[in-house]
Amino acid sequence: MSNFEEKLKAFLHDPIDKCFDIPGHEKRAESYADMINVSNVRGAKGPDMIASCMERSLLPKGVFQDFNEIRHPLSEGYLTVSNINPNDAFNSIRETYEQIGKEIGNWEDKKKFLFLWRNLQDIIFEKAKSENWVKFLPILPADTRVPDHSIWEHLKIASSVLAFWDGKTLIQNNSLFLFSIGPVQSFIGRAR
Repeated sequence: MSNFEEKLKAFLHDPIDKCFDIPGHEKRAESYADMINVSNVRGAKGPDMIASCMERSLLPKGVFQDFNEIRHPLSEGYLTVSNINPNDAFNSIRETYEQIGKEIGNWEDKKKFLFLWRNLQDIIFEKAKSENWVKFLPILPADTRVPDHSIWEHLKIASSVLAFWDGKTLIQNNSLFLFSIGPVQSFIGRAR
């Protein structure tokens, strides 16, 4: 199995429309992935576990929250979400995956992953631009219980993590690297 096959599975393990129907999201993820010739996306449990731990606090099992708001991670601000028909989103996204599958279904995993990673959001937006739910597309939450991080960020983090879950043990060898550029004025002052 190639590294990009694992990345592709991790990127597709949750559907973009997960927040509209949490209980049915795994089945939709498999269905969408099948449309572009990717199988066993639920096998990406390791990367999902690591990404989830990085993004949200510990939550007890069995706690559910309807999708009714999106919160800003650094402030008290939030957007109320209402008057959205989830079936509109499901239909648009399914049609988008069908269209993409016809174009990239036989591509190699690396090319397919890079194409989806870069273009999927734009393609979905173009397909559904007249629907009222699409205004939330870039910020659809990955978890409705903690609606302060997007599904897009979750999938990108999951696809960057190499980890394996065998049902009992999480095996991973990842490191985080933080790079920051400090205050610009002192940097410019020293350069002079």
